[in-house]
Amino acid sequence: MLLENEARLSEMELLRLCEIVNSRLGFSYGPEKKMLIVTRLERRLRQLNIGNISQYIQRLQDDPLEVNEFIELLTTNVTSFFREKHQLEIVNRTILPVLKAKDRKVFCWSAGCSSGEEAYTLSMMFSDAFSGDGRFSILASDINVQKLKEAMKGVYSSEAVKDIPDNYFRRYFMPLPGEQESYQVRNELRRTITFRKINLNEEFDIPANIRFDIIFCRNVLIYFSKASREQLIDRFHAILNDGGYLVLGTCETMDVHRDPRWKPLKNSIFLKRV
Repeated sequence: MLLENEARLSEMELLRLCEIVNSRLGFSYGPEKKMLIVTRLERRLRQLNIGNISQYIQRLQDDPLEVNEFIELLTTNVTSFFREKHQLEIVNRTILPVLKAKDRKVFCWSAGCSSGEEAYTLSMMFSDAFSGDGRFSILASDINVQKLKEAMKGVYSSEAVKDIPDNYFRRYFMPLPGEQESYQVRNELRRTITFRKINLNEEFDIPANIRFDIIFCRNVLIYFSKASREQLIDRFHAILNDGGYLVLGTCETMDVHRDPRWKPLKNSIFLKRV
């Protein structure tokens, strides 16, 4: 079925689907995303009892709500607790002590949080570093509403939590009654996080009195066009405190020679110069 649908997807249909995604999200999807698009659409076509891609494109043109469904299909990304541990070790060892020393509340943003694993990972690290004194707050955002709902529930399978260090797991997770091999994040951790739907390619509102001390936007920029990437970096710069940190995915980087506003640290971590 998959190979058949892939063969049926014409170049014009592929370009039209990419255009819908790129215009909404600032992505740079092209022909190289053909397999991804077909894979993600296969189940949706069966749900709608639609026989071919051209009919689905017509559905997208007639039904704005279906465009949202399509966008959510393509923005579901693989995530996990304590992903890219070597990068988090740098944050834990060198950045959190700096943030803890500030005589005020510290603000963190997990941009592109998907189903919440990164946001809860950061909350565990901050809670540990700040000794539970509540002097930090985390904004966690994504464009995928379904994934945000999963994140707010804070319920994960035994497979999903297997990489959480034992001391964190015992302290911040509890078995979910009536659910076999499922665990829920404890309220004390959930209270530190605010989940919001944010499209990083559109203007987003951040309260005027808040400037972030650290922004995590990992493995998101790789999907963006060059122009959208530069625009988002400018927005991050504007809402970061001087001396704040931007943490990208380890496969992402910035040309700091052309943009001297940032000082590169290790493993795709950048400091906003004063």
